[in-house]
This record gives sequence, structure tokens and C-alpha cells, in this order.
Amino acid sequence: MPGANDPTQCLIPQQPIPRYVFTGADEKKYSNFQTVTNPYRFSLGGLQFVGTSGQNLNDLARLTSPSSELEKMERTLNMSNLFPTVPDTLSGFPFSTRDPLILEQLPHVYFCGNQQKFEQKLIEYDDGKRCLIFTIPRFCETSEVALLNLRTLKTKCKTSDGGVVNVRVSHIIKSSVLSRMAKCLKAVMRGEELTVNVKTNIFSKVVEWMGELYKPDSRIKTNESTQNGKPYTFTKFETDFFKV
Repeated sequence: MPGANDPTQCLIPQQPIPRYVFTGADEKKYSNFQTVTNPYRFSLGGLQFVGTSGQNLNDLARLTSPSSELEKMERTLNMSNLFPTVPDTLSGFPFSTRDPLILEQLPHVYFCGNQQKFEQKLIEYDDGKRCLIFTIPRFCETSEVALLNLRTLKTKCKTSDGGVVNVRVSHIIKSSVLSRMAKCLKAVMRGEELTVNVKTNIFSKVVEWMGELYKPDSRIKTNESTQNGKPYTFTKFETDFFKV
């Protein structure tokens, strides 16, 4: 599912990340790998799922009184609208007939990604219907994944350090550009500082690949302080660009 900083258009609903981006995701080796929209609806184990990458909650946080992420999620359920701030403060596609952001029926499971921490709540309605809502923390910051039992609807959060999940980005992303980007993200997650040479190589190739026109600021122009492998401080643009 694409997010705010992924290589696809930013209009909601976001379209799937092109399959060719994941050159290492061989269909025979990774038969269950697929790229999807944001938001995304699907059925699994007899349950109806709805999920987003979290922009709906993040935008609501800017415009409403302070509340927990679960309260915001419950509010969107009550509105029957996954992205209530589209198109006012979040850009979205115009629809003349059916709006895919409207919830026509209550899902069994509703999740939102890219949040600060894992939270869950089982909402029970007067008519007997139930909906499990939970937030998924940002993996690049927490190394946590959310696990859901389809039979009991119980959820728990596990860290990859505990051996539950072993994520190897390079197994999926093997193109020359994205593999460098993956290495950069791994280094940042380990708390390492990137040298200017590594940073320039990665960032320039990623920007070139995306077709962006970007000129690095004066700190990475040819000078003694940045050519001897000394640590480089990311600009705000670059920091935002590499967030996942």
C-alpha cells in the first residue's frame, strides 16, 4: 500500500506503486506479493478489511481537537467516510457518481498505518455488529509489526528483534536505485550517519529515477568539509523524502 512519500501520485485514493519498481519480487518466489491502492478494501478468511496508510488520521489531527488515533478512526467510521478532509486539505480525485472513500458497509477490521504506536479497540454497536480497529506503528522507527488472529480477532504487536519477523528489504527491492535507497534506510534505522559520498550517490540517483528536479544546497557542493567522508546532515527536504 502506498503512503505519502512513495513513488506514486499523491491524490487520494492513491494508485498502486508500479509493479516494476519491485524488480526482486518474482511472482513465482513471492506469489502473495501485490501492490494495492490507498485506501484498500479486501476480504480474507471471511472477514471484510479496510485499511489506509494513515494520511486520514494525520490530517484530522491538524484540524480537530486533540484526541487519540483510535478516536479519530472511530469518528471516520461514524461519518462513513475514510478521508473526511478530502478534497479540502488533502488532494483527491473528483468523483461524479460513486465515491470510493465512502464506507457503504461496516468492515470487520479497520486499520491505519504510519502511526506512533500500536493501539486497538473492538467497537460493538447496538445492532450487534462489531468492528476491530487498530493502528500500525511506523516500522522504520519501531521495528514493530501488528499480527491479527483471523479466528479470534485478537491482535498483538511484535518487534522484528524478537525473531517474529525477519524483514529483508533487499530481497524484494533489487533494482540499482531502490537497493541503494533500501541500504540508506537500513543505515538510518540502525542510527548510522551517512557520509556525504554515500548520501550524494543515493539521493541523486533516486531523484534522477523519479524525474525530480532538485539541486542540493551549498553544504554538499565540492568543498573540503564534505569530500573527506565526514558525516552529512540531511536537509528537511531529504529527511521528508526518505521517510517511509
